[in-house]
Amino acid sequence: MTSSATPDASIPSGFQTYATGRQYELRRGDALAVVTELAAGLRLYSRADVQLTETYGDAEISPGAAGITLAPWANRVEDGVWYLDGKKQQLDITEVSRNNASHGLLRNSAYTLVDESQYSVTLEATVFPQHGYPFLVRHRVQYLLAEDLGLEVRQTLINDSNAPAPFVLGAHPYLRLGEADVDQLTLTVAADTRLVAD
Repeated sequence: MTSSATPDASIPSGFQTYATGRQYELRRGDALAVVTELAAGLRLYSRADVQLTETYGDAEISPGAAGITLAPWANRVEDGVWYLDGKKQQLDITEVSRNNASHGLLRNSAYTLVDESQYSVTLEATVFPQHGYPFLVRHRVQYLLAEDLGLEVRQTLINDSNAPAPFVLGAHPYLRLGEADVDQLTLTVAADTRLVAD
């Protein structure tokens, strides 16, 4: 049996598709950020042509989940098991080699455009109730190139359920400073609380 794919007639002529969906390019001064439709990811961030995050080509998937946003949990849930009001919840195992549910439910989901301007883009995706996470929530992510050319990222979880929904939001930016050896750099975060993972 032979089959062949034919171009989708609904895609406008000249429209480019990418492995991570639509690419939203933000420019301000010498700052450039490229945000992806898939996982509301940050594919590239640079200032004066100095890469500040690990990047990858537009025809590639994100290596090691570089740049993706994480919702409704970050990190890993061992064996995919957690408890809600004493009742066991079983998430799908998405990291088979470690038997974990990894990095939330939206890492392979397309986000829809909510708002776009010259210097910012806001994307949103919905998590529908399912086994392991019985809540209806929307994850909204805004990227903004600020006046000082820094990149601001705001994440919000909107609970459309009839009950409180536990959540953690995270990001996977893979920071760098040009060609500097990351093992020689120190990142300092002004935080009041530190949560140690299992």
